[in-house]
Amino acid sequence: MPLILRESSWDQNDSHVFVTIVFNHVNPKSADIFTSPKYVKVSLSPYFYELYLFAEIDDLRSIAEISSNQIVLRLPKARSQRWESLRHEKSNDPEIMRQVRAEAMEYAAARLTAEAAGRKEAKREKQGFAVTEHTAVETSRKALLQKAKDEEKTKTLQSYSFSDEPGSDSTVRAPPNETDELSDEETEQELLRELGLLEDPVNAKDPTKSEVPSEAFQELLQKIAAVDSRRPTKKTAKVTSLPDVRSAGTITFTPTERVFPTPRRESKIAEEEEWLKKQASYKTLLNSETTGLKLSPAERDPVLLKSKADSFLQSRDYDSALSCYGLAVYLGCKLPEIFLNRGLCHLLRGNLHKVLEDMEKALEYLDPPVEENRRQRMVAYWRRGIAFFGLKLYTESLIELSGALNQGEVSELEKAAQKVRHVVESGEEVHEYSWMMVETVSHPD
Repeated sequence: MPLILRESSWDQNDSHVFVTIVFNHVNPKSADIFTSPKYVKVSLSPYFYELYLFAEIDDLRSIAEISSNQIVLRLPKARSQRWESLRHEKSNDPEIMRQVRAEAMEYAAARLTAEAAGRKEAKREKQGFAVTEHTAVETSRKALLQKAKDEEKTKTLQSYSFSDEPGSDSTVRAPPNETDELSDEETEQELLRELGLLEDPVNAKDPTKSEVPSEAFQELLQKIAAVDSRRPTKKTAKVTSLPDVRSAGTITFTPTERVFPTPRRESKIAEEEEWLKKQASYKTLLNSETTGLKLSPAERDPVLLKSKADSFLQSRDYDSALSCYGLAVYLGCKLPEIFLNRGLCHLLRGNLHKVLEDMEKALEYLDPPVEENRRQRMVAYWRRGIAFFGLKLYTESLIELSGALNQGEVSELEKAAQKVRHVVESGEEVHEYSWMMVETVSHPD
């Protein structure tokens, strides 16, 4: 509980109030100081100091000077005036102080919200400025590129010569060593003009020119059309022949026969198939609608619940493990390992009657008895024998241990059964049963 300090020295002038708080044997780095217009709080473990001020201050300009044994607060006054005292006259009223603290917290929350909004607005303005600058740089770059293009265009036009002599057509002559690239259509027309098969546009209306023979012209057009038909174009895609559809067929296979852990003459195929179906049904998602709980699929998975509870059990957090196992049981889980491991938790905590209940449920869900669940049935009988021994029911303990021996012989189990048989025959009373908690029975399944 903090030590509340009420004594402090203070001084003032027309613009500031100076408060000196003395602390002994504390670390000044852990000081937590909070100011609002009417309220000041200083927390320095194990001390606590608060002020309901006589008048308002400008908390944004407040300064705290921290040294090894004292804290000096420089509080600027909101209005230049002389204070009659440091504390408000109602600072001793608990209800008033509770209201002042609440107002200070609301003021701090509003200030933090305003500061966050200011930072967000400044960030937005900075991003807008960056976009504007980027746009300006991009515009300048494009202008420089356009200027360079215009200069290059001007130089190119100046390299051509224009002739406007009388009696001659106005033509533009390209400079020497420079050739124009003509399209395919223009090349064909130029070739036809050179062969005399196409009229020159300049002399098209000259009556002295002879017309092209129709037969030769038609023959040439046919040759050009034949060449064009073999030339691939963008409009006519090359069509290739598709392969024939393969005929359907049927594949026959024979599944590999399942190998059972016991010889066929001794195996229980029907019981083992039933056990496998039960195991699959035990591991399906649990239904939480009947319980009224809104759980995610992961929280309704019995395998995940068991894994989480097992990790708690191995770390000896028995309360958390019991909670996880209990949730699975509450949701209707029938996985035998849930009851085996929850019974182990009760056994480690000494809740022996709970152990008997969980082991009985585990044996109920470990039906039919097959080779795959033999070890689990042995552990269930063994733990029941330990619980009966702890309850001083030695005869019942010996019966359960004998049932465990029927499931399989283990050296530790045989030793435990012999000792319990000796206790039953001698009639002595044993108060300790921890010697029966060997690794085989104390490890979660």
